[in-house]
Amino acid sequence: TTHASPSPDGHYIAGLTPDHLYVYYTSSLTIACSFPLDHLNTPTTRSVEAPTLHWTPCSLSIILQTSSYVSLHSLANTSSRVKIANGSASLGRIASVDVFGEDVVVVWEFGRVGIFEVGRGRVTEIGELKTGIGSLRSAWGIRRVKGKAEVLALLCRTSATDILSLLLPSSTTPLTTITLPTIDAQYLAWSPSSKWISILDTSLSAPNSAVHIYTADGNFYRSYPPQTSIPAEETYTLGPLRQAWGPSNLALANADGSITLLSTTTFSPVCVLDPWTIAEDDITAVYREQVSGKGDRNWAYLGNGDDSTFQLLTSYSPALDIKFDVSGKHLAFRLEAFPETVIIWKIPSSNPVFASPTQDEAINEDHSETNEQQNTLSILHHHTAIRKLHWHPTTPGLLLTHTEDNQIYLFSNNPDTNAPLQITHPFSSAASSSTSSSPSINEITNIHWTTPTTII
Repeated sequence: TTHASPSPDGHYIAGLTPDHLYVYYTSSLTIACSFPLDHLNTPTTRSVEAPTLHWTPCSLSIILQTSSYVSLHSLANTSSRVKIANGSASLGRIASVDVFGEDVVVVWEFGRVGIFEVGRGRVTEIGELKTGIGSLRSAWGIRRVKGKAEVLALLCRTSATDILSLLLPSSTTPLTTITLPTIDAQYLAWSPSSKWISILDTSLSAPNSAVHIYTADGNFYRSYPPQTSIPAEETYTLGPLRQAWGPSNLALANADGSITLLSTTTFSPVCVLDPWTIAEDDITAVYREQVSGKGDRNWAYLGNGDDSTFQLLTSYSPALDIKFDVSGKHLAFRLEAFPETVIIWKIPSSNPVFASPTQDEAINEDHSETNEQQNTLSILHHHTAIRKLHWHPTTPGLLLTHTEDNQIYLFSNNPDTNAPLQITHPFSSAASSSTSSSPSINEITNIHWTTPTTII
């Protein structure tokens, strides 16, 4: 079985063989149901990518996506199947799909977006996403809140103007279309509460506003930094490069390596991490993975760090893979110049600020001493580059790291911090083979938390 994918509720695991799509029970790994696969639609010469499995939010249906077709399989009715063929691929390869209400959203590689109406068996094109911003997935997103209608947000560009379009299910006409004040919008994202949409502008927009916040129905709320009527002085500072939502903060990764946290109520700064200003007392623990010639692995405790640790903190390298844990109290990230190192920031506790700027400064001064004591870092230097970071879905401060040499580690960022724990599995590769350029048959391509106690 290949391409294993757990369901959102953790009850099932889907896997592919050359001829079947199997669904297993997570608890026993016995087969719950299976779906035969046909190969009537021969992939085009442009369609050579491996298939991808997507679960619907209710965990009752699976979407099998290839670059030449998409098929929807229902666990409730295994004899039912919906198939969307890409035909002559005139719009390019199928790049991404998702369920939207009772229909399916299909995105092609050149940015065209279509709604496949399952009941009618037809695809209606609804627009064209903005391309050239790194990933098409950064240009659209679906709001899903229990008890409320889903909303599809699309980031488009027409005549050198960025456009935000919002659609409701069972509709191919936008509910509202907003002209954005951005120069070259790069990223669209829904907040975890689905109350807000954040639009990140290009880093070249500085000193103008870098992030624009809209409500779920498309009304403008606030920008950061706030627009002023006073002409800005000439500056050579770049704006934020990346953004990430947390339960109570919006994190912005700045070009100089700092990270700014915005409140999710006022969208004003509540905390800034400047790595080059971190003192030794602010570093809780530093660990470095060591590998012997025989391939034995262990983690050396370096106390508050060594020379390479402080070289890392003063590198002014921008942050990558910014991810909050479930509590929003820990932020894990990597640096562009140090792909093998993960930094875990314990975020200082701070209350939302509703006062004027003058009062804000007074409040910050009163609480600066307390916040500094809570502003701590843990640093893990892995032997090879990190492929992916995963926080535990329910346990705060529990981080899983997956490295390029097929190693998996767990690290708990709590007061009794210990070295990362290596998770043994059949696909571990020797350290000596990690530098090989040829892929391994047993290479791990992805990992997931299936349930709070199970990893796949």
